[in-house]
Amino acid sequence: MTKGQGVNRNSDDLTFELSGDANGYIAVGLSRDKKEGDDDTVYSCVNDNGKAKFIRATLNNAILTPDKTFNPGSFSGSVSSTKIQCIFVATGLNSSTTRAANTNTFLYFFTGNYTNDDVPPRKKTTLDQMFGDFHTARQQTTKSTRERAKEKILKYRERDSLGLSVNIAAWGTADQSSLYGSGWAAQNALDGSSSTCSHTNTQSDPWWTLDLMKTYRVIRVTITNRPECCADRINGAEIRIGNHSSDLLSNPVCAVVSTIPAGATYSYSCRGMEGRYVTVNIPGTSKTLTLCEVGVYVIPGNLATGRTVTQSSTYDLWFAEQAIDLDPGFVQPWLSCSATTGQANPWWRVDLRYIYRISRVVITNRLDCCPERINGAEIHIGNSLENNGNNNPICAVISSIPAGVSSTYTCNDMEGRYVNLFIPGDSRVLNLCEVEVYGEGPLLKKTFVKMKMKSSSSLSELEMRAQLLSQLQSALEERGFSDITLQWSQPPKKEVTRKEAAPVIWLSGLRNRDLQQILGGSSGISLT
Repeated sequence: MTKGQGVNRNSDDLTFELSGDANGYIAVGLSRDKKEGDDDTVYSCVNDNGKAKFIRATLNNAILTPDKTFNPGSFSGSVSSTKIQCIFVATGLNSSTTRAANTNTFLYFFTGNYTNDDVPPRKKTTLDQMFGDFHTARQQTTKSTRERAKEKILKYRERDSLGLSVNIAAWGTADQSSLYGSGWAAQNALDGSSSTCSHTNTQSDPWWTLDLMKTYRVIRVTITNRPECCADRINGAEIRIGNHSSDLLSNPVCAVVSTIPAGATYSYSCRGMEGRYVTVNIPGTSKTLTLCEVGVYVIPGNLATGRTVTQSSTYDLWFAEQAIDLDPGFVQPWLSCSATTGQANPWWRVDLRYIYRISRVVITNRLDCCPERINGAEIHIGNSLENNGNNNPICAVISSIPAGVSSTYTCNDMEGRYVNLFIPGDSRVLNLCEVEVYGEGPLLKKTFVKMKMKSSSSLSELEMRAQLLSQLQSALEERGFSDITLQWSQPPKKEVTRKEAAPVIWLSGLRNRDLQQILGGSSGISLT
């Protein structure tokens, strides 16, 4: 448990005594704006190999920046086993205001592990872990309100920290309110290099905007500031996300940039705000907007993302995988779309690995050319690989999709592992710039199957039981059911009246009726 006590020193400084049990560090954050991590000062007492060490840092958008100007003379501390205790001075606070019941300054405490770095490492799994064991002494905000706010953003931060987010900024096109010179184009903020930047003229309310070409749910936006000059120009910039194209500054605000050090990259959480346009603007007169890199991160809900795909043939570099890379190919379709050669009955297939209940499929058509190629394509969903999966039931037939448009096809919870796009006919080309599959599942991960075996061998022998599982595994894999684990849930019972007890097999990822379809006709095997 971490405890903190403030002791009045003068009108502007407070002396704090902080103690607690931790293997790594204990820390207290001081905030004036009722938010954790918005340019807050964080004081950390660290167990550095049995010695007390103090670190003062600024916490901004979950990024800790050490304060190298701290005077060690204002700190004393001790470490005994896991007990950490220290006394330090927090400057620039009014003690009477801090103690008032209606204070706008509040404290939050956290702990965590420590490695020999300048600042305590930040955990990234959940909101509580990001701030350690999160406890707040905030006077005005109730626990229920805090919990609701945490729950709202928890799933986005959690999934983002697990590496599930994707930077889609480079897929769009950028523009800005004015151009300082030919070497400062708006697109420079998307080229992946912090040495090339966008730059407006000095003007009133300068802006930079990114058209993502379609609506996304944005998790966070990152901004990299200019490294060699004028870092304070970014101060006060607003990040906006929305769908208003004619009045970009009317889109909702995700965050306000207080400051970014020269050359630094700061991240701003947007909590899943939806929009096609991401805009950075600075309100006021005689302002200049310079951006050296902008990142826009989203978390896909597409079941096809990261799965195994294949197609009947491949034209040049238009690989099947490019239809599920989350990039709709509006800028460089040859690097972001799939295409077959001209052939009879071309097809494309994604293997979802497990059976899902599919609600809808979204197809994005090519923008720059040939939108009519998709006409007549069939969407098939099912579990069979017969005829490469093209004999599975049809969800929908695509009559046409305009160039660059994403069309949604409702599949009414059809069940299947494989999703195919198939165009019947001669001399056809299947061109796909994005395939999205949405639904629920996997439907079942464990199934218990009771089987009666006709065999002259006794399944009470370990070798025979292992041999049977191996045969079943091979039969399943031949029929396209991979990623399945077979094991005995219990050993067969002793023979009764010379009949083998019906053993139970646990199949992970397979339903009973699928096994019946696969093995029901096999010689010597029957299912009950």
